[in-house]
Amino acid sequence: MKRREIILAAAALAAAPFARAQAPKLPIVAYVFGQRTDAEMAGPDPKHPHARAFVHRLRELGWEDGRTVTLERYGPGNSAARTQEILADLAARKVAVIYATSAAGGKVVGKMAADATRTVPIVFAGGTDPVAMGLVASLARPGGNVTGLATAVDVESAGKLPELLQAIVPGAAKVAFLVTSLFRKSTEAMRQAVATRLKLQLTVLEVDNANQLDEALDRVTRERADGLVVGSLGFLFSQAPRLVAFAAERRIPAVYAFPEAVDAGGLAAYGIDFLELNRRGADYVNRILRGAKPAELPVELPRKFEMVLNLKTARSLGIRIPQSVLLRADRVVE
Repeated sequence: MKRREIILAAAALAAAPFARAQAPKLPIVAYVFGQRTDAEMAGPDPKHPHARAFVHRLRELGWEDGRTVTLERYGPGNSAARTQEILADLAARKVAVIYATSAAGGKVVGKMAADATRTVPIVFAGGTDPVAMGLVASLARPGGNVTGLATAVDVESAGKLPELLQAIVPGAAKVAFLVTSLFRKSTEAMRQAVATRLKLQLTVLEVDNANQLDEALDRVTRERADGLVVGSLGFLFSQAPRLVAFAAERRIPAVYAFPEAVDAGGLAAYGIDFLELNRRGADYVNRILRGAKPAELPVELPRKFEMVLNLKTARSLGIRIPQSVLLRADRVVE
């Protein structure tokens, strides 16, 4: 090899590590999902449907984990302490965006993220009243480092759950209504409206943890409720398999605020389409990664609600769902 070629080859080798060191770092999107585990959120096709919807939508928008973005996923379960540790670390590292959803230990993860940092952009999915919670200045103009998607529903929409139960089981008079404490204010307004309109005896039971759930289900059994309504998210959403199994074992007709429960064997549901909600969350993250400021992105309210019925479960309970209800359903599980 000629001397000139040797010198050029040596220079190229010497420059290679420097070139690698100067390669631009991928933006980090941190996805913190309360009530869930890391395993449920891992991989290109996550096990949990909400995580899967978010990851797939990001990919559609050009953000592929490990290629155009680094997607860190955290499932802290129901531990508020663990969630706070994760968020403090993300804030210290100044990641590009935090996507925070669900609740942990009775606290909304989006609110915990906002308390952890006033500079890192945050997209939340969840929270009944983001203005009252101090997440944003207003829905139209959030004004800080936080924006996202609220899960607030009005009294009329929340009242559709006991209304649906009564339409399916006209003889139901005593109904137990399970909620988390996060929904206390809106639930009380709904309870009063339902008691007046539907003439139902609605017993509201707040459930934020496993012990409270044990007590609530014992009371439902002891008082021989005619029906069960699972009317909020957070901890109760994570307990869908247990709640569906309880209703089947006790032969209690139950309706849920989350359609996923019907796919697991629940009788009926009316609620927010959370697959769509998480796809919309990915849209917000995409806009921030491309330069939009959270302060200028209006908070979005739920766009799509779903009524889902399970005919197999209805037959097992000896219930014939009225044709008028079937015609209103968005989806029927056979």
